[in-house]
Amino acid sequence: MQASIAMKLRDYRPADLESISCIEQKCFPAAVASSRETLQRMLSGSASAIVAETPGGELGGFVVYRKVNRVTGSLLTLDVLPEHRRRGLGGRLVSAAKERLAEMGVEKIRLRVSTDNAAAQVMYERLDFRRVRRDQAFYQDGSDAWVLETMPWAWSLNPAAVWTRMRERLRHFRVTGRLRRFQERDQS
Repeated sequence: MQASIAMKLRDYRPADLESISCIEQKCFPAAVASSRETLQRMLSGSASAIVAETPGGELGGFVVYRKVNRVTGSLLTLDVLPEHRRRGLGGRLVSAAKERLAEMGVEKIRLRVSTDNAAAQVMYERLDFRRVRRDQAFYQDGSDAWVLETMPWAWSLNPAAVWTRMRERLRHFRVTGRLRRFQERDQS
């Protein structure tokens, strides 16, 4: 892993649309990349995004996510410019999106990744995503995608993922006030 440039993660702003559209075009082949209009439609609807910003104010990557239903979320796209890859930025963005989705009550997160993108598959596996199925001809160019999902923490065999999930649940209980009520009930 190369030395990391200090990148600040922050919420997407509408003024970022042009930058994230350019990043999307640089990160994916034309047949796979989302258009500016598609990104705008996603971010004007139910999706949210987190961007990674350099100290100079330029964007180095972003993740778009959304809550699908009461317990399921989705990562719609993750983009990191080539010059910022292999420094942990993609993992930070995904972890931040997972945290946001956990705060919304999401317990399972789904995403799709190209069957040809081995580096992304390894990263997602480290972040507790597992293959569920293969979507044939998912992309416009006819290539396939793996559907990956986070496993409920109790099913995970990855000790680091179990601890991460326990911290996420504890944070969720703190946010919702359930932890305080549980502790009060336990003390009485």
